[in-house]
Amino acid sequence: MRYRASEIPEHLLNFFERSGESVSVHNNHPTVKPLDLMRELVKLVTPQNGVCLEPFAGSGTTLVACQLEDIDFVGIEQEEEYVKISNRRVSSIKTKR
Repeated sequence: MRYRASEIPEHLLNFFERSGESVSVHNNHPTVKPLDLMRELVKLVTPQNGVCLEPFAGSGTTLVACQLEDIDFVGIEQEEEYVKISNRRVSSIKTKR
């Protein structure tokens, strides 16, 4: 789904303002995304029983969002430092499964 800037739903714009997730000092990735935003986006774009492919996993926010939303995922990241951060974040999530 594409939006013109003037058509972006208010609830998506507010994620950056209201995101209360604290970013760990051990997560120095330059483009950390708000977790609440990524949870909404993975639900929006992943088909039922689908798999989310994240080819640039970074510190794993999309993967954490998938895990919290009970969505299967595959994450790819070439930087070892970010792989470690992502693995730590994903493994710390308790799931329904």
